[in-house]
Amino acid sequence: MNITILLATHNGEKFIKEQVTTIINQTDINLKMIVSDDKSEDSTIEILEKCFKKLNFKNYKILTNSNHEKINNDDEIASVATYNFRNLILNTDLNSEFYAFSDQDDIWDLNKIKHAIDNIKNKKSPALYCSRTRYVDKNKNLLGHSKLVTTKPCFENALVQSIAGGNTMVFNRSAMIILRKSLAKAIPPAHDWWAYIVISGCGGEIYYDSKSYIKYRLHDKNLTGGNRGYGNYFKRLIKAFSGKYKKWNNLNIKILKDNEYLLTDNAKKTLNYFIHAKNSNFLKRYSHLNKSGVFRNSKIEYVLLYIACIFGRL
Repeated sequence: MNITILLATHNGEKFIKEQVTTIINQTDINLKMIVSDDKSEDSTIEILEKCFKKLNFKNYKILTNSNHEKINNDDEIASVATYNFRNLILNTDLNSEFYAFSDQDDIWDLNKIKHAIDNIKNKKSPALYCSRTRYVDKNKNLLGHSKLVTTKPCFENALVQSIAGGNTMVFNRSAMIILRKSLAKAIPPAHDWWAYIVISGCGGEIYYDSKSYIKYRLHDKNLTGGNRGYGNYFKRLIKAFSGKYKKWNNLNIKILKDNEYLLTDNAKKTLNYFIHAKNSNFLKRYSHLNKSGVFRNSKIEYVLLYIACIFGRL
């Protein structure tokens, strides 16, 4: 089995060596690594080169993220990391059987990739594996786990919620082709959320693993952190009413409409009802949202979804 690791970097000198070492030492896998560096101003690239040399790893390529200014960021809705991962998706060859996203500061269990591939290796259609993460601090002390997803992953959920971090995701070549087509002229709010949306929307299979094979390091330079605890429900409510959640949804919808030919008929139907729920008058929003079938994974989040819809913040 062969896989291409898509590693995005930016000023990651503090933790990049450990991240790369746990990638190269993955068991029973033939891998290559494509790095996209977003104008690092520290010694990230130098450390990478030394690490590759020390481990006698030669199957790699380092790119510069040169597309950052070429796409309208739509009021900076998209994360900086998304630009970097998009650069990787568009500039990686399609010769591998599987692909995986990688951050620059995590610690992978040495069977992470093999376990992921074992769950999707027999799929011919687009398939994406994702899982829970273990949160650790900068000294690798365990802080907890990402929230357990108990519902079956699907497009109806993907439209309104990302269920797993990109650093857990592994996907096959068919899924990579879909991702590349959909991002040829677009930049979504988040690359991992988009992967869940478009792969489920095209009829692909999403495999969610309740076990964790990665330590997600939380520190002051993380672009995103763990959504743990009830305090985060309050933060999401504020985010919804500030208009940010609506902007994310609008951008995802725009990209989906531009790539509607990739979607199944059921996904198109769900999307159109969701759009009606966003754009209809007050009295019709609830009905259209019900017909769309979209949902979030907990009762509290489900209520927040309907509150956002009723007040025109979806």
